[in-house]
Amino acid sequence: MPLTEMGNYLGLSIDKKESVLETDEIDKRLKLDKTCKTPVVEDQKPGYEYEYKYAYTYNATLKHMSNQDSGLACLPIQKRLQVEREGCEFTIMCVGQSGVGKTSFMDSLFGSLLFEKPIAKDRVCPLKTTEIIHKTVMLRENNFTLKLNVIDTPGFGDFINNSHCCYPIINYINGQFERLLYQEMQPDRSKMKRDVVHICLYFFLPSKNGLSGLDIEAMRSLSDKVNLIPVISKADAYTKEEINNLKLKIRELLAKENISLCTGMRSGSTGNLIKTVPFAIVNSLEMHENEKGEKVKGRKYKWGLSEVENPNHSDFIQLKKLLVDDHMADFIASSDSYYESFREKFLNFKLDQFEFENQRQAKGKESGGTVLAVADSAVAGVGSIEASLKMLRMAMGNLTDANTNKSIDPDFAAQEKEIKAEFAQIVHIQNQKFKERKRALFDKQEQFNLSIAKLQRRLENMQQEILP
Repeated sequence: MPLTEMGNYLGLSIDKKESVLETDEIDKRLKLDKTCKTPVVEDQKPGYEYEYKYAYTYNATLKHMSNQDSGLACLPIQKRLQVEREGCEFTIMCVGQSGVGKTSFMDSLFGSLLFEKPIAKDRVCPLKTTEIIHKTVMLRENNFTLKLNVIDTPGFGDFINNSHCCYPIINYINGQFERLLYQEMQPDRSKMKRDVVHICLYFFLPSKNGLSGLDIEAMRSLSDKVNLIPVISKADAYTKEEINNLKLKIRELLAKENISLCTGMRSGSTGNLIKTVPFAIVNSLEMHENEKGEKVKGRKYKWGLSEVENPNHSDFIQLKKLLVDDHMADFIASSDSYYESFREKFLNFKLDQFEFENQRQAKGKESGGTVLAVADSAVAGVGSIEASLKMLRMAMGNLTDANTNKSIDPDFAAQEKEIKAEFAQIVHIQNQKFKERKRALFDKQEQFNLSIAKLQRRLENMQQEILP
């Protein structure tokens, strides 16, 4: 089938000149599979036999097609053109204490200063909770546009009491899921945006036992909400043997604490990922000359040079390949599984609240005035559209009520418990004071009664003496 005819058949305009120019290079990488007559990549990775590693053109595909073929081999090309036209959106959340290299890693990952360094200034009132800062950068390479969203969490773990510092992060992730859920419920979903977190990089400095209590609790809370990857910061502070021992210890600790990583991804990809985490990285945009005379990114010390992209010094290249080259599409697709899990739990919780509220209202009212009665009438009258709409509006009104949207803030709950304990102590002290004052008043009243009785007897004696 001719190239132009195939393009017309698929409804796409094909640039013959561009296709021919790329065919020679593509044909060097592709060979013809005699069984299915579709291009097969010669140097496929293990476990990726069903994927095409190279972006080929219509001409390269049609060259191996016969008139009996339906043209399904052209579908990946259509998908590639669609992605190039629409672009892609990728959201990375960086969690970790101040100074662990979150911003430096993002700059090193994309090779430039994407984010301005914050200007240091004294705070009159220091922050008491973890902040959520959202930054967006548009990246373009080879006619492909990537909308990169980076979420930073300054203030995480920087306080004396860090027992609930992870709650703002969890609340933000759930808020994105909840916003997406409400968008799906709207009649017009043409402008719906999927602003969900695709990957969370947890940066930490290893402790004596591998992970601190804060790191364990934070990763346990995040692991069932988002794709989580632990990252060891400042790997140049450890020897290679120490890094290997730390990785082994951390993997054992994650398994012991039942902390699962990237559960929404494909099983094969997850298995390979577990074997490589945590990643030990070094970040820097500074260029230095190494022993071979090459200009490389790294950190210069008196004892030598720590190279960012040297596998013997850092896992930066492995982490970059994981995030960008190999699994970016998997991270984006796997976020749906976390959203579906949230959606199921959220709607079940709201429906339970709705049913409980309806039963509470039904106790003091007639059954005809409750939502369940409306539901029964809607079910009984199969053709009653008005009743169904009325039931839906009442249900959604209860589901979206402001009182049912209040989330339980553990920090607020702890403060509330503490305040209630203090209030109970104050009430107890005041009650003791009131009892003492009451006892004192009773004692005074008894003294007054005795004095009155004494005066009364004196008065009676005086009356007897005066009267004959």
